[in-house]
Amino acid sequence: MWFTLGGLDSIGRYDPVTGAWSKFRVPGEILGQVGALFGIIKPGPGRTVVFDLPQLNKVATLHVDTHVFTQYTMPTPNSFPVGVRTAADGSIWVGESLGMKIARIDPVTGAIAEYPLLGVNGLLTSVPGGLLVGSVGNPLPMAGPIAEAGDGNIYFSVSFPAAFGLGNQVARFNPATREVRMWATPSSASYPCDINVHQPGAVWFGLLTTNRVGRLDIAAA
Repeated sequence: MWFTLGGLDSIGRYDPVTGAWSKFRVPGEILGQVGALFGIIKPGPGRTVVFDLPQLNKVATLHVDTHVFTQYTMPTPNSFPVGVRTAADGSIWVGESLGMKIARIDPVTGAIAEYPLLGVNGLLTSVPGGLLVGSVGNPLPMAGPIAEAGDGNIYFSVSFPAAFGLGNQVARFNPATREVRMWATPSSASYPCDINVHQPGAVWFGLLTTNRVGRLDIAAA
């Protein structure tokens, strides 16, 4: 079991077979307690785990056998990367909340591609789309937790973290066409805060401020 140790600027490991605990300090990590609020750790490509370092503007992996860290600096300064997830092809996707972008990291080459969300398919369409379902939220497309669903598209929550505004949207990014579509949740300022894509044909997400769980039927989308 792998987990973040925010107050210790480290990644932790627990072996349920032996009962042994281990700690691996993240090189250059500072203000870890701040990062712990967003530093969710996930399975990474190959034999790694992946996590974000928002206060350092980086995403990092840790090899579970060699304990070697690899860090990727986001091209946009102060982008506040959050919500990393590994796709089926081994690429790493991350939301750049303050950069209002999502990004794809190629762990083989180290190349990072960023996709801006602010524009006709983002800010300008989010407000009218929400009003159609009676929902109001911060229209700025601040990307948060992200995941690749079974349809091959990338889904992520919008307007994250709460300190910069309460959003009410879930978005889809098509990696082939680079098109973005957003759906407003029925609840206003709901702050969708997590994404789960394990059920085929659906995306589940938490709604922090309304104490609810939401479901987007992507089979019908």
